[in-house]
Amino acid sequence: MFERSQGSPLRALVRRGRSWTVHAVKRLLYWKWVLHVRTCREISVPSASKVTVVLTAYRQERMRNLDPLVRSVLKCRFVEKVIVSNDNPQMRIADEVVVRDERLVLVDQPARRGCQHRWEVARAENAAYYIAIDDDVFLYPKQLALLFKHLLNRPEVPHGLCGCKMPFEFHEGQEREVDLLYEIYAITREHLQVYFDCIERLKTCGYLPAGGLNTPCDFVVISHSGSGDPVIHDAGFVARCPSAHAEGVATFKEDGFVNQTVELFAAVREVEAHRRLPPG
Repeated sequence: MFERSQGSPLRALVRRGRSWTVHAVKRLLYWKWVLHVRTCREISVPSASKVTVVLTAYRQERMRNLDPLVRSVLKCRFVEKVIVSNDNPQMRIADEVVVRDERLVLVDQPARRGCQHRWEVARAENAAYYIAIDDDVFLYPKQLALLFKHLLNRPEVPHGLCGCKMPFEFHEGQEREVDLLYEIYAITREHLQVYFDCIERLKTCGYLPAGGLNTPCDFVVISHSGSGDPVIHDAGFVARCPSAHAEGVATFKEDGFVNQTVELFAAVREVEAHRRLPPG
């Protein structure tokens, strides 16, 4: 009876032990990643093509992730530029990202912006290929190289490492088509243009206000910017920051996020259906 009681001291001790174990494992994964990106060799892809990488910072809880994430990206010889856009006006990004490289650009935005602002940052760059990465994933250079190779091999659709089939059936560590990408996005200049064209169509049709997308659901629109469904790839385990699922930090934990995603998904499918129809 004592052990089965929901409020028993023993159960509380077990739960606390599990929590500490998970916390310790996540810390170990973080420091393993930090050590690797500081000591590993540079990596290349069998192509002369270059990619621009966009990282955006929002939450103070994730600022410590940015310097090792930038170091990981800079280990990739195929990266032409890395832009870190700080959308938290209370912090100075140069205080957090201490690595220096001629390919690195640090930008402190004057006001807090939403997730969709990263695509404005990307559009300002005259690049053929882009990779956008959320600030709560710990990516290795080899994972970035694999992702970029897939984009080069099949540039007609967006690529990622994590995705879902609606309604919210999540997948990663697989080779498959999905409905939506999340956390990591590899796209072309053409996909970026389609993204902004879609935003305008959504406004014209009344699905978005005149001001445009004001929710953290930009991933819905960018996922539909290709000629077919986006694709995810098996690049091994994708480690994440402990804050990836934290209340008050993780975007998907915000009130209304699920409904906003479902509604925007349906709207994008409707306005984009004619664009994907074969000619004739």
